[in-house]
Amino acid sequence: TSMIIASDIAQHALLYLLVTAIYYFLVLLGGQFYTFQWDILLIEAGFLTAVCFAPWQSLHLTTKDTPSVGCWPIRFLLFKLMFMSGIVKIQAECPTWQNLTALEYHFATQCLPGPLAWYAHQLPPFLLRLGVATTFVIEMPATILLIVPWLRIRRIGAWMQIVLQVLIIATGNYNFFNILTMALCIPCMIGEDNSVKKWSRDTSRLGQHLKTIQTVICVLFLAIACKEMFHVEQYMTEEGKQMRWLKLSMTRYDCNNIAEKTLPTIVLFTLLCTFVSGVRLVRKNVTGLTGHASVGFPKAIYAENNPSTDISCISRLRSLSTNDWSWKSKFYWH
Repeated sequence: TSMIIASDIAQHALLYLLVTAIYYFLVLLGGQFYTFQWDILLIEAGFLTAVCFAPWQSLHLTTKDTPSVGCWPIRFLLFKLMFMSGIVKIQAECPTWQNLTALEYHFATQCLPGPLAWYAHQLPPFLLRLGVATTFVIEMPATILLIVPWLRIRRIGAWMQIVLQVLIIATGNYNFFNILTMALCIPCMIGEDNSVKKWSRDTSRLGQHLKTIQTVICVLFLAIACKEMFHVEQYMTEEGKQMRWLKLSMTRYDCNNIAEKTLPTIVLFTLLCTFVSGVRLVRKNVTGLTGHASVGFPKAIYAENNPSTDISCISRLRSLSTNDWSWKSKFYWH
């Protein structure tokens, strides 16, 4: 069944439900062998894809038929995954995370290091600690960018997550976990017009200004978050030199407060965005049905019964001679 879905032979929602159910039973029967984080994530992602994203009325998944309302639950799943990944690092109260020195041990102590792990372990401590700080930024404040209603900001947040996952893949082996995480970034790239391959490009001056404003807001938000998360600390080296370096400012108490105040608001905001997208989808379908109802009737007659439409068709119809049978070919069809 997985090969049928992957080869694009059929991508019906029932197939996704079937694959998810089979893997769920494997997790139940596998016990300790199927209790990893990626096993639970695969079940969640498969269920949401089947219910919210995969087609129910066709065998193939197309961007035109994919409702944007189905993207919001998957975006929230990606947000939950990455945000909680950052929260648990701080709640562990491990000195390596607090001092931003975790990468100085990670590459040499991970279960399945990749070919580039040895070279990454030889990097200067400055770059390794900067990598830990960047990881905190991507896994905590940058996850907010994934669930905003503006497409450009969502794409910035999605690309930040993709870059992080690519770096993890290059230095370690974590099964399909990183690839699945990158796949969850796809709904963040989809706008209300369901454009994925051909991203909508607003070349107008106003559109360019709005994109610039959104980028500036994104940069300012991340800068403020970095200021709140880190502080500069002075320390003495073994040689007696005074050095300055970043250190994590957030504590376990701060994380608990952020989780208690932020998560309920984000859940309500996601539900609101889902509801708004659903209303837009219903309006679009109703408008499409109304438009199809007038297909086959002359637009002039349709406009005469609907004053809000173009009146030029009516004047053109009245200008035709009633004895001229060629008027049938001069109708504008709606």
